[in-house]
Amino acid sequence: MNSKNNDKSKRGKSKTSKGTLIDHTYYDYSTSELSELLPDKNDSDQKPSNRVTFPMKLHTILSSTNYQDIICWMPHGRSWKILDNNLLASKICPKYFNHSSYDSFNRSVNGWGFKRLMKHGPDYKSYYHELFLRGRPELALAMVRLDRPGKRIPDPEGEPNFYHISKLFPLPLDPALTQDSSDVVVSSRDQENCINETAEAKASVTSHRENESP
Repeated sequence: MNSKNNDKSKRGKSKTSKGTLIDHTYYDYSTSELSELLPDKNDSDQKPSNRVTFPMKLHTILSSTNYQDIICWMPHGRSWKILDNNLLASKICPKYFNHSSYDSFNRSVNGWGFKRLMKHGPDYKSYYHELFLRGRPELALAMVRLDRPGKRIPDPEGEPNFYHISKLFPLPLDPALTQDSSDVVVSSRDQENCINETAEAKASVTSHRENESP
């Protein structure tokens, strides 16, 4: 995890004939204010849109008690995982995105710059974005849709260790799992997928290589 001053300037893209290696350089924005991240108000060409974007809708879905058996936050709150592709397409997509296609949903995920974790462990096949954090939905307003994301090649060894980062900068608990029990219907399988991975993480997650600034 790099400092704010160094992380963006040092990001390079390693290109191959098959695509671009995913750059997992990570800066944690959990203590940042939205005002620090939005474009300059005096810059008329970069005013943030008032429309409800894909990331904002996705944050609402993940914070709902209704979909924990389909899609959920990982225990640290910095990535999220799809548990049932079919139910996502048939139950969630029509309500929030006006379609019933998992492929369309996945294109939006990639188009908004989410990166997939492919290192085997508790976060395997979950997605993350630096500005998409549990308990901080307003940060999604600073996310920008990519022009041409292109094909991206996984780099498991470069992936951030969110369990380590969360010890330093913990996020608020999952609102979908901290409400009054009379308002929440969460199965034991959901709890196993969305909460109990923490114990597994302590045993299996290795230290992430980080470039700490002095």
